[in-house]
Amino acid sequence: MRFLIQVVFVALFITRALAEPPGPNPKVWDFYHDYERLTTELTGLRLAYPKLMRLTSIGRSTEGRRIWLVTITNRSLSAQRPRVFFDGALHGSEVIGSESMLHYLRFLLKNYKVDATATQIVDGWITYIVPMVNPDGVQKGKTSDDYKDARKNSNLVDLNRNFDFEWTGDCGSESGCSSCDTSCWEYPGPGAFSERESRIIRDQIRKLRPRLYLNGHAGVDRAKLIRVEDSPDEARYLEQQRCVAKITPFSISKGKQAGNAKGWVYWTGMQPLRDQGLHPLAFNLEIYTIATIQPGNKNHYWWCRYNPPAALDDEVAQWCQDGTGEAPVDTMANRMEKVGVALAYLTLSTQGPQTCPAE
Repeated sequence: MRFLIQVVFVALFITRALAEPPGPNPKVWDFYHDYERLTTELTGLRLAYPKLMRLTSIGRSTEGRRIWLVTITNRSLSAQRPRVFFDGALHGSEVIGSESMLHYLRFLLKNYKVDATATQIVDGWITYIVPMVNPDGVQKGKTSDDYKDARKNSNLVDLNRNFDFEWTGDCGSESGCSSCDTSCWEYPGPGAFSERESRIIRDQIRKLRPRLYLNGHAGVDRAKLIRVEDSPDEARYLEQQRCVAKITPFSISKGKQAGNAKGWVYWTGMQPLRDQGLHPLAFNLEIYTIATIQPGNKNHYWWCRYNPPAALDDEVAQWCQDGTGEAPVDTMANRMEKVGVALAYLTLSTQGPQTCPAE
């Protein structure tokens, strides 16, 4: 009898495992944009706001998907205005970075002549946004059980280790990889800028010369303080980090890390601006995580760590742990609003010190 019970239990376990679809719960795509939905929405916004928004394909991903650049400004005004550049989903598993950038560009467009800050930025700045740098990784994340795999591009390269900034070809001391090849989740590629996606961002930074660069990420579950280094802008970074920490539950960072985008942008891509006496800034914005949820190879875990659908509470924890119930989304707008406030504050800061909105 005992043996029969064990057989039935094993059979039920196997049946449930086979029934579970791979990757994150499909319902989350009702609230997050995959590549096709993003393209459709950007096209619609361009048609709705032709005087304020341009949509440009700046290249294709490894699998041939267009990488979109959104330009937002009042084109009837002078072209001699400061430029800022935001991008998201350089890591495909961190699609909340893409969602945040989409929210911010919607805020600027839909609140022009309605909200004073949105109007000030659209009239006074040129804002460039690449919502989804790594569309191939985002698409892989729809079905992948492995967040480390979905994080990379289709060549299995970690794009945020592929920039020509202190690039050595090593996977890094924190990767925990036994060998530095495509199996390593921080594989930096066969050479600096070996990947289409990283070269596209490099070329845009060289061409557009923004005074502010911000790369939207997710997943850091600890305070990530700015490292003391030989930067001429250390005091400004510290002040802005302090303010962003008050506005949001997120963190901004500037520490040196081999092969990362913000390091190359700040120390190389922005050097011509420093030569002109300007003081450009480059950041990561770590947009949320659930520290108590550890990523794994089952449904829900890695997705909830990097893309939690709402505030951290018992209901969310239950959904992320076992998939029961519905994923709550009632606080998504509130969280995206905080991202928008932070990006607006950092934009305004390119013209001088600003009063922190949280004070």
